[in-house]
Amino acid sequence: MNVEHVHNGIRYTLSNDNLKVGDEVFPIAWGRRLDETNWILHNIDYRYEASGFPNDPHIIKEIKKIKKIPYEIVTEKGYSHYKCYFKIIKKEIQIIEDEKAYFISYKWIEIE
Repeated sequence: MNVEHVHNGIRYTLSNDNLKVGDEVFPIAWGRRLDETNWILHNIDYRYEASGFPNDPHIIKEIKKIKKIPYEIVTEKGYSHYKCYFKIIKKEIQIIEDEKAYFISYKWIEIE
């Protein structure tokens, strides 16, 4: 699943697809585990105090699986269900497309 969030003028695109050991991730999703493989999303929280977003990522140390299905991620800062963790896959900043135009238009450009 991909989500977008604008923080301090930067648009972040985050994903919890294809996570692997060594990825820098943020625990932004909150929910309830139904069983070892099923989970329900309650909300998404980007607060730094809750997730470290965007300057204090968690690094994946282990991905626990049941029958080859990921169900839990262990980081150096804790662990939670696999679907709680998201990594940044794109960062964009908004710029003015044509400053001399009668109507100013903006566009998003990708940044490193």
